[in-house]
Amino acid sequence: MHRLPLAVARFLFVIAIGAIATVLGVLLALGGTDAGKHLLARVFTDQSARLVRGSISIHRIEGNFFTWLNLDSVVVRDTTGFPLASLGRVEARFRLPELLAGRIV
Repeated sequence: MHRLPLAVARFLFVIAIGAIATVLGVLLALGGTDAGKHLLARVFTDQSARLVRGSISIHRIEGNFFTWLNLDSVVVRDTTGFPLASLGRVEARFRLPELLAGRIV
């Protein structure tokens, strides 16, 4: 069996750890700062047409993304722009592992 030289293995390890650290840093910046949450709300609002026919707008997102979220000023509109629902605040509490596994109640 052919083994990788130690220098190549070390290089691959550093690249893998660096990639993991970068992803975690981006996720923490998006979910842990007000500017990141504002950006997520804007991106979700802009991309909502792909999820539903019409649009969904969210003014602000609060929460830690692991156990709870609060969405402020949520408005759902149909394709003509007529508001179907205008919600002042939507609160969601969840367990992330169960949510990722698809167990939604």
